[in-house]
Amino acid sequence: MTLAAWTTRTRISSFIVAAAVLIAATRGGSAEPVAYAVMSDSNSVAIIDMAARAVVGSIPVPGNPHGGVLTPDGRRLYTASMDANKVYVIDTGLGRVIESIDVGDISHHAVVSPDGRHVYVAAADIVVIDAATNRIVARIPTEEPPFYLAFAPGSGLLFSLNMGTTVSVVDPDARRTVATVPMGAESVMGHLAFTPGGETLYATNDANDTVTVIDPVQRRVTGRIGVGEGPHGVATSGDGKLVYVANKGDRTYSVIEVASGRVVAAYDTGAPPEHISLLPDASALYVGIESGDVLVVDPVTSQATARISTWPSPHAFLFAAR
Repeated sequence: MTLAAWTTRTRISSFIVAAAVLIAATRGGSAEPVAYAVMSDSNSVAIIDMAARAVVGSIPVPGNPHGGVLTPDGRRLYTASMDANKVYVIDTGLGRVIESIDVGDISHHAVVSPDGRHVYVAAADIVVIDAATNRIVARIPTEEPPFYLAFAPGSGLLFSLNMGTTVSVVDPDARRTVATVPMGAESVMGHLAFTPGGETLYATNDANDTVTVIDPVQRRVTGRIGVGEGPHGVATSGDGKLVYVANKGDRTYSVIEVASGRVVAAYDTGAPPEHISLLPDASALYVGIESGDVLVVDPVTSQATARISTWPSPHAFLFAAR
């Protein structure tokens, strides 16, 4: 795939992928669930009241914003910007951009360190931003350009799914890549998901219609599972028994049984699904549909139980309390 073709594919609206946080604000005396949504087509971040199941506000962000992350205290939201080659910093209390950081290249997804001190952004390399000063303090090269980042639970190591055939293992303290895992399959815009205890890592290979299974401790591939066409988002269930994969090409989400390592079900979404995220309490999964809907999925039955209307192309979700 050419860079121009890849860039065209990646210019889609996207929600932020991150862990759950709590924002110290209430409406009507009680906390209400909120999702922040990065909408690249409209150059904005939408605020979705998940209880009311409606968009309740938006924050302008220039330059085709893409992925991003919230800091653990919920006060700052970092969004990557593909056209401007910048990362924009949003003050969630003020509801506006307060600063921009030039990362020098197209940027994609981001994560924040467990202690909230640093933000890591996938660009030409992994850009390390000091969250206190919003200054770039390091750049970490990877075998191939990074696309999606995830911290391994409990280990402190950062894993990067690269645009190619590798996953990089990064020591964020030493600020260097310590291992490279050859996947044997190609990923252009794939995502990562760990089981809750961090024992297993799943990587979607959108160019091969597979999911690569990785042992993050031994740093080796232990299996490969065929799923639907163009797998993109991936999430694991709260008990670690199931893996959910959004297949953009054939408009389904697959359910993988971890114990057997095989697909046990697939469900039609009606339009291309983007990303799958598990709620903080593991009570439901949210599947973003390109047409502008969000499916609420029961993680026990794997069946959709509700549909939320949003703007077109919801990609992934970040849940907070407002």
